[in-house]
Amino acid sequence: MSTVETITHAALGATFGFAMEKAKMHLPSVIINQLRWTQYEMAIVFLTPTLVGLVAISALEYTGHFKRSPKPPLQFINAYGANILGGGLIGLGMALSGACPGTVLVQLGTGIPTAPFLFAGSLFGSVSIGYFYTLVKRFAPNFGDKSPVQILDSEKLSLQKISIVASAIGFGILWHQSKSIPWRTELFNNTVKDFWEPSYLVSTTNPFGNLSDFTPYSIFSPAWSPFAGGLSIGAVQVLSILVTGSTLGISSVYPYFGSVFARSFDKNWKKNAPYFSSYTGMFNSLTFAVGTAAGSYLSMRLSGFEFGQGLSSEAFKVHLDNGTIARLFAGGFVLVYGSRIAGGCTSGHGLSGLAQLSVASFVTVAAMFAFGTASALLLGGL
Repeated sequence: MSTVETITHAALGATFGFAMEKAKMHLPSVIINQLRWTQYEMAIVFLTPTLVGLVAISALEYTGHFKRSPKPPLQFINAYGANILGGGLIGLGMALSGACPGTVLVQLGTGIPTAPFLFAGSLFGSVSIGYFYTLVKRFAPNFGDKSPVQILDSEKLSLQKISIVASAIGFGILWHQSKSIPWRTELFNNTVKDFWEPSYLVSTTNPFGNLSDFTPYSIFSPAWSPFAGGLSIGAVQVLSILVTGSTLGISSVYPYFGSVFARSFDKNWKKNAPYFSSYTGMFNSLTFAVGTAAGSYLSMRLSGFEFGQGLSSEAFKVHLDNGTIARLFAGGFVLVYGSRIAGGCTSGHGLSGLAQLSVASFVTVAAMFAFGTASALLLGGL
């Protein structure tokens, strides 16, 4: 890999993290409340860049400047079994932790107090996943094997036709929904809760209160509206395609972490955890991940905020009891296993897979939200 590639991926990651923080899609309460269907910011931020990606991919493929690489079905019992299992585990992990594999990094960058425990669970999952696959393959040799790729479009119903209809209907609905929901108040309440009432927020008026529905994308703004934030993430998707020739995806950094550990501490790792062999060369996934955390931190600081300041030791004890720490650790662990079993996460299957009309991605995302909703309703918030 070249220095230029490394810098490019780090810059893309920083742009992605910056946009995610401005959209506030990383806040644990936003994610859990979406799974409980009491707030809708996440749905708007999630679907808007998916539509942007769909439009961009259809145009670039039509002009011969890009060729899709849709996610394939992964086997377990049936052709899509691993997608269903992995998607369900991602949903469970989201409900447990208030994060997805990508937002773990944004939460670390912005200093959300729960993030270190979540990240610790993710690292444990990263190291153990390779050995897990070795064990499972002994009993189910076809577990996770790829089946032929299936896509929703066809000769009669082309990608371009689907893109035109979906964007013509979808953008208007998402824009209207963004204007209709009380996102300023909800984001303020979520921020106060997730950062345990830092004094600067409690003692001031809602910093999101005067923001417009379609912000001018000021880098000093404390937030962008859900629709505007979604468009910005979609712009990063387009930039990734144009610059690297590939779509966004972030969960591969976790097995890369695992491969580094295995190579460092297990001299027989190629026999004990051959799963990691596919990830040893993915250093750029690390640079993208580091860039994501750094970009989110930069976005936060340019807003004039220092989240997490002024926390009392008493507040820390109240919120981080042993049960909560165990829940966060388990959430991070499950997120990694789910994303690897499914072959992608909310970025790879969600933003990128749906935009490429991969059937496997639609199955995975459906399982993700079905299991996530059921889990969130049972578990409640953090």
